[in-house]
Amino acid sequence: MNNSIIQKITGYLLVISVGFLGLSACQEDEPEIQLAPGENLTALLAADQDLSIYTEVLDSLRLRSFLTSPGPFTVLAPNNAAFNDYFRRALQVNGIKDITLPVAGLTTAQLTTQTQKQLTLRVAITYTFIPKAFTAAEFPTPTALSLTSVPNKYINTSVQNGVIRLDNSATIITADIRGANGIIHKTDRVLTPRP
Repeated sequence: MNNSIIQKITGYLLVISVGFLGLSACQEDEPEIQLAPGENLTALLAADQDLSIYTEVLDSLRLRSFLTSPGPFTVLAPNNAAFNDYFRRALQVNGIKDITLPVAGLTTAQLTTQTQKQLTLRVAITYTFIPKAFTAAEFPTPTALSLTSVPNKYINTSVQNGVIRLDNSATIITADIRGANGIIHKTDRVLTPRP
């Protein structure tokens, strides 16, 4: 390689590194949340029988590996009853197996419908990943706060009589399940982004 090309690449890398250091220095000093040593979020989700459908959906949509990365994350995980309701109400299926059928033998219309339902479910699931760890105590007072989630949508939160509400439709029923790379809050409804 030409020496001048190596110098240019080195210079670009130096500028990028200094930029990242500058961005880090500009961020507010926030108290760091204490996460639990040991198991990551996917292991905690898999160990909870009331979140078995959530885990099955993560596997079916190949999203589990996302939650094994360092994080930290907040996961708003719908319980099994919430998923059963969502499958019937929103997707009009009996469960995840109905939208992950083998492609062989499906008509074009069936394949299109299955793909649309998978995309709808993928958006709903990624909407429950927040790229920051929030404990229940950090959720807002009775005024609403918007949390950024993965697809760059907002989850409006509020607290009324000690109950945390999400998008005025779901409630956190079990809070602060801490893992090595984030926090899980179990919810009673599958959240979907507003248009």
